[in-house]
Amino acid sequence: MRRGCVHSAKSARDRDRLRETVLQDLGWNILRVWSTDWFSNPEGQTAKLVDDLFRLAEKPVVAEQLWVPHGATRDDDLVLDLQEPVEPAEPGGDVGLDAPGAGAGEQDVRATSTVVQGAPPPAPKVARAPGRMSEIEVANALRSFRDDVIFKEYPGSEPERCILRDLMISKILEARLDEPEQFNEKIPLWLRERTDQRQFKYLRNVCAIVEKMA
Repeated sequence: MRRGCVHSAKSARDRDRLRETVLQDLGWNILRVWSTDWFSNPEGQTAKLVDDLFRLAEKPVVAEQLWVPHGATRDDDLVLDLQEPVEPAEPGGDVGLDAPGAGAGEQDVRATSTVVQGAPPPAPKVARAPGRMSEIEVANALRSFRDDVIFKEYPGSEPERCILRDLMISKILEARLDEPEQFNEKIPLWLRERTDQRQFKYLRNVCAIVEKMA
């Protein structure tokens, strides 16, 4: 039904708006980049996209059960399953281990464990060597080094030419740059040319941080 609405929209703007609504209803996050902004400042737009992707990656993922059994509602979180009452043993009767109600005593009704519907299984813990950091932690460490060291030593420098601008951080992590000698080999020329040459002296510090990535 929604798909028919999208194709029958009167204008391209209406189709774009309907398409975005459909995707957002499915849980998508829409990041817009205007063509004029991209052509005038591709590096700035790319850096903005990288920032948005890191922000989205840090948000917790909420599991939602989209399917529910027929006749049930999503508010039915807990289901208590009761077994049939157990008949107490007659006085003087021989109650063995296999006899019904053995070990039940005076308890007539026993409840099974509560079943929680829709709760996701616990996420497996990722084993990491001591002292190792995740990719997001390394990215944050590089940003801290940029803000606390580089920007303080070069207060008037252009942020878009910093060796640890967000676009460069993304490329450094993607290439796992942990050796300064591999900078020219792993980082594209167009990125290197737009970098403040004075800040190349920090390459060894940058690589030492990247080296801690698990």
